[in-house]
Order: sequence, then structure tokens, then C-alpha cells
Amino acid sequence: MRRFKQALPSSENITILKQKTHGILALCDEKSFPYTVPLNYVYLNDKIYFHCATVGRKLDIIHQNNKASFCVIDQDAVIPEKFTTAYSSVIASGTIKAITDEKDKQIILEEFIRKFSADYFTEGLEEIKIYMNRTCILELTIEELTGKEGLELQKLKTK
Repeated sequence: MRRFKQALPSSENITILKQKTHGILALCDEKSFPYTVPLNYVYLNDKIYFHCATVGRKLDIIHQNNKASFCVIDQDAVIPEKFTTAYSSVIASGTIKAITDEKDKQIILEEFIRKFSADYFTEGLEEIKIYMNRTCILELTIEELTGKEGLELQKLKTK
């Protein structure tokens, strides 16, 4: 990172990943053509998990190139009079693969229920039974995790 003074500490990067719900997954196919897609996710055991259909462009690209990057925006407040933005974000980069073990898929899908539908956990378990065979779980193993905070946000925090 060029502006190292704006780097977020590792613990804050993890906090952001645990708290936020959506981000942008970036992939690159064998012809070096980029593909990005917004996804919800869960952060569990130092990895990021996504769920999707068992077929599609994401999976086709992952089979060609398993390198991935995932960006989560924590804050984004435009400050028009200063022609800038008060922001913070985290980028995780690493390798991505499909999880095939049914027990592992169950654990991860239950984590999705806890994060997004905690008040409907029992109903969520029924959904898992219905859709398990039609659901792919992707696991991003983080090899690099960086976070950055804009100068304007840093100034706001010190006030």
C-alpha cells in the first residue's frame, strides 16, 4: 500500500469483515478479462464464504483461475465542499475454491442464517435441507488482507 499511514490495523480489518454483509468479488478469466460480482458473505475461521448456484460464470472463471479479490466498503461519506470522501475499506486477496463436503457446507450455511436471518434459524435449517444440493459454497482463503482509511475519516475520528 502506497499510503501506509492510511492502513488500517489487522484487527480493524477483521472487525469490518465480521460486521459488514456485502462486498464485491473480483475474478479474472484465462484471457485476463475481469469479472466482478456483488455478494453477501460470512467470515469464519479466517476465511470468507459465499453461496451461489452450482453453475454459472463465477464457477466457470474459478475453474480457469482460482485467484480472487474481495472488497468490502465499511464507510463512504462524500464531502462535497472538500471534493473528497471519508471512507474505509478492506480488500482480501487469495485463492478461491468450491467446498464439496456436506458437513462443511451445512456449517457454513448455518452461519449465513445466524448472520442474516437469526430470528428464523429453525426455518433456515429447513431451507438448507431443500436447497443443499442446488447450492455451491465458495471459500476464499485469504493470503493478503489490507484495509485503508481516507484522511478525511481519520480527521473526523480525532475530533
